[in-house]
Amino acid sequence: MERSQELETERDGITVEGQPVQVVEIIVGGVRYSMRYPGDVALRFARVKRYRLGNDTDEADMIDMLRAWLADADCG
Repeated sequence: MERSQELETERDGITVEGQPVQVVEIIVGGVRYSMRYPGDVALRFARVKRYRLGNDTDEADMIDMLRAWLADADCG
């Protein structure tokens, strides 16, 4: 928790932004579109599985990949 707070760069209500220096593997119970969040995507029941210390941040999936995955799922 302290590490996360050290990396925080901005906070606005429920949205927290941070420095992109660490890859975190997240487990979710579901993904859906949501107008409530700036990224228009909600991760349902999200929790940290592990910190990927051996991975560089440019190897991580970003929100654009998640949006594309959702769009493909809607078409299927």
